[in-house]
Amino acid sequence: MNTTPTVCIAGVNDEPSPSWDLDEGLDVLDELGIKFIELRAAYGEMVDQMNDDTFIRVADRVKERGFTVTTYLGQVGRTVPDEANRAQDISHITRAVQRADYVGTTQLRTMGYKKGDAGTDWFAIAIEMYTAMTEIAAAGNKTLILENPPNKTSAVCTASECLKALQAVNSPNFRLNFDPGNFGAHGEVGIDIFEKLKDYIANVHVKDIREPGDTSTYCIAGDGKCGYPEIFKRLCQMNYSGCITVEPHLLHSQKFHVSGRENYIKATNRIIHLLEEAGFAVQSRRARPRSPA
Repeated sequence: MNTTPTVCIAGVNDEPSPSWDLDEGLDVLDELGIKFIELRAAYGEMVDQMNDDTFIRVADRVKERGFTVTTYLGQVGRTVPDEANRAQDISHITRAVQRADYVGTTQLRTMGYKKGDAGTDWFAIAIEMYTAMTEIAAAGNKTLILENPPNKTSAVCTASECLKALQAVNSPNFRLNFDPGNFGAHGEVGIDIFEKLKDYIANVHVKDIREPGDTSTYCIAGDGKCGYPEIFKRLCQMNYSGCITVEPHLLHSQKFHVSGRENYIKATNRIIHLLEEAGFAVQSRRARPRSPA
């Protein structure tokens, strides 16, 4: 009997709110009927910056409002992995395991690390860090999810570098957050990127880009060059069962990772439309969203 693959659509809790207000962002997601979120920031702080009291206050409010956390969007991997930052990231990922337990998720995000002074193999150091953090994650029954940053100064940012890192760590607890828009920031677009990395995808972030290499041209999925209709079609064909997370960055040129309410609603409706066209049943909607623009 043929069954329709079901995909979960999630939001990033802070992206609809220019001020990173927790309830403002959750209000928008509630309006869309989305009850799955990636937890990244609130009250002006990223989750890794929060002290325990603030984090518990945020987590309890998320639970009180009936949201399920799919990923702890920590900030490990954003710095140059020198000795001090390596120690900090080990501390943060250890704490992230505990915090993930509190909010009920198994996924912890890491980024692609920055390159420091010339003459040092920063990619090799990044691999050492991913390996150490993956061991910590695995011990806590968690998966470390690699997201390549759009920043061109990173040691792990292109599709080839991500693939090399995933193969080097070689662990089921180290997987990829596939974000075509981030690859687009490096000038990489097209279905070949998906084909290269598909075996490692555990999560998907959705942003599109009109002009590859220029992050000021982020746009709604389907309006840019990333090829979302074909990407979603192939995810459906492989029975992808992870999350599709709305992270359009439509006000990125004005403020870091923000879209605002109306932009976020419009972007979400478009993504749902494209997913359904690709053959998915979309989970986590209480009511059918307005028609895409």
